[in-house]
Amino acid sequence: MGPQRAETSCADQGAFLVVPRTAEQNQCALELAAGTNAWIGVTDRVTEGVFVAADGLGPLETTFWDYYSPNNNGGVQHCGELYFDYTRQYPDPGWNDVRGGEGVGVRAHGHAPAS
Repeated sequence: MGPQRAETSCADQGAFLVVPRTAEQNQCALELAAGTNAWIGVTDRVTEGVFVAADGLGPLETTFWDYYSPNNNGGVQHCGELYFDYTRQYPDPGWNDVRGGEGVGVRAHGHAPAS
């Protein structure tokens, strides 16, 4: 499932893609993902290199990118995911920027912010 479809799926449930804003929230999201890459609600689709949160709760003040991310590899990576490095080259999971069409899991969180 791509990120736009994931966002729609969450919205249909009155929720949004998780946006970890603290180390504790990030750890909780990683535990819920249980070793499976999962979309998070961050994107730089509007301005390259400026990641914004999809939860409507303001700018990201803390991020948890993995060692080489975000890197916009190939000029097409604009969506955030929880990333588990299966090569074990980097032992700690973190955030990764990825193409929007790649299929990863979904974790919806809470209620969508009021508009």
